[in-house]
Amino acid sequence: MLNTRTTLDKALKYIYEPGMNFALINNTVAFSAFTKRKFPGVGKAYVFATHLKRNEYVAARKHDGYYAPTGTETPENGSVVPSYVHIGFEITNDVIKASKGDKAAFKDGMKMAMDTSRDTLQTHLNRMFLGDGTGIICDVATFGGGAGTQTLTIKSTSTYSTKMLRQGMPLDFWNANTRVNGGAGELPTDWAVVQSVLSDTTFSVAMYGGGSVPAIADGSYVITMGNAWVNSGTRACLEPNGLRLFADDGTLDPTSGLHGISGTSYDAWQAIIKNAQGADAGPGLASAMAISYMQKSPFKFNMIWVHPQQQHGLIYGNDGSYKDKRFVNGSVTDIGDNMEAVVINVAGRKIKVQADWFINETEMTFLDSAQMRYVELNGVELEEQADGQYMTPWRDSTGAKPAQVGYWMFRGNWAIVARNAIARAYGLSKPSSMPW
Repeated sequence: MLNTRTTLDKALKYIYEPGMNFALINNTVAFSAFTKRKFPGVGKAYVFATHLKRNEYVAARKHDGYYAPTGTETPENGSVVPSYVHIGFEITNDVIKASKGDKAAFKDGMKMAMDTSRDTLQTHLNRMFLGDGTGIICDVATFGGGAGTQTLTIKSTSTYSTKMLRQGMPLDFWNANTRVNGGAGELPTDWAVVQSVLSDTTFSVAMYGGGSVPAIADGSYVITMGNAWVNSGTRACLEPNGLRLFADDGTLDPTSGLHGISGTSYDAWQAIIKNAQGADAGPGLASAMAISYMQKSPFKFNMIWVHPQQQHGLIYGNDGSYKDKRFVNGSVTDIGDNMEAVVINVAGRKIKVQADWFINETEMTFLDSAQMRYVELNGVELEEQADGQYMTPWRDSTGAKPAQVGYWMFRGNWAIVARNAIARAYGLSKPSSMPW
């Protein structure tokens, strides 16, 4: 192999990019669950029609009596714009030079960079799809500031934990609509980097620029760097939409409402929310939610999304009389090629159960997946730079580094075309059979 940027570009584009797409599609729950419902974006937005008010004017009349007036149907257009999720990576000059005489060394160096990019991007796409669109990782208790490495404590331990934090993750701090660590633009002037995850409720950080960690007000939010920024005095959210946002009563929506439709104006544009009041996850709770679902929605859910803790309770818990008949094996390809689908029987219908670590431990989400849309301008691909190359020389304000930098980019988003097609039960108890 010749030691040229063009050769490196070709290796990335024609060898690594197909493998990257295949791995992400088969290991990211959002792609594997809804890949058959992909819709291409047109320009910058995908516009869809949704049915929000139905003709409910059913009346009786006497013989030769009068007909009642007709009710109106109310459709609305919703829209969803792509989110631009990306991860940067670098290939060092030493790895590039290794291609001259040692192809194995070059391959190993490239594999390390590609594997890390794939795994990290996959993790965050899962987190985003299962999140609420705000980019919030956790909140923190009052911190007075200090130099070097500092320990922060999560404030709302019933809602947040350190499960989404990883060593080396860059973070923004937010107090109300103010970026604590500087800058109102799309990127901060400095940012915190996770040094270590110390426990379920504590983690340590240090500032990227080497300065002091700023003072943080009680209850301030921690957000991954660059996922939100101050725009006209408010925090603009840049992450894709997620299931937690869809399964919300409107509290998390921007002023204009999810997809530009107001939940205040239309009951059908509100998710079905139930307080489980400490109930166990089990067939009883699933059946109760099915009843509520039928009362408030014309749809029937075919998927349940849970944390593995609640999946255990739903399948193996003490609730119910027929433990051996609670679930059957579904088709492996129902959810993903490398994941085994678990199917339970709810009200005489087979319902797929999907579990993921990034779902809140005390919640269950019920969904008619036919109402989901996956909008894509492009799948995960190597970003082409302005000069037509995929790799550019490494630069920053201090000079240059002997490396080439590239980006893997995903331009897409998720939407729901009928918000009462999703329901959420919160406040579930931890299954007693879990050891910790």
